[in-house]
Amino acid sequence: MITAEKNGDTCRVAVNDKSLKLSSADELKNTVCRLIDDGIKTINLDLAGVEYIDSSGVGKILFIYKKLKNCDGKFKITGISPALYELFDALALTALFNIEKK
Repeated sequence: MITAEKNGDTCRVAVNDKSLKLSSADELKNTVCRLIDDGIKTINLDLAGVEYIDSSGVGKILFIYKKLKNCDGKFKITGISPALYELFDALALTALFNIEKK
């Protein structure tokens, strides 16, 4: 389940599942795309409860990052676990994303 809390042109989007796989990744992408279309310029993606991300989840996060970058938006990942940080680091995404660990 994905939840979104708006505050001006910023939104905190939380993934409320232990895993970010195909179905939840699609829900995340669709939610964020609607928010961007509604004028949101900054997305703070809260992954505090996520323990596992598959390739579709990583792909959707990259899609969101690129979509925001193309409209001069900002993207930040918060609450990431040490294990997921290691995954993002191995994929060289820590150099690309603004990441705030737990």
